[in-house]
Amino acid sequence: DARSLPYAEGSQQYTKMTVLKDINSDTVSDAINNLDKNGDLYKAIIAQLDYDGIKYTIDADTGNIFVDCFESKIAAAYGHAGGGTQYELPLRAGFLKALEFLDY
Repeated sequence: DARSLPYAEGSQQYTKMTVLKDINSDTVSDAINNLDKNGDLYKAIIAQLDYDGIKYTIDADTGNIFVDCFESKIAAAYGHAGGGTQYELPLRAGFLKALEFLDY
């Protein structure tokens, strides 16, 4: 058990996800920028970023966007060992699945 936070009452249900490829600022930004900018998925991702207040930058020359992803190790706490990896990602899991970063 690599988590550090205790389970909340009744929250044992979770979705197990498999990471299919490296998730970082460059790979996620590249995947978004490789989409058709007039396509539904690209438009939905930009709408979600705006709706959620996620900051991203747009290159004035290329029109490409750049999003930040953060990775860190989970610290030990509450009698749990920690040591797992946690991510702060700009996109919801459904979009990461559509971009083939996750499977579940």
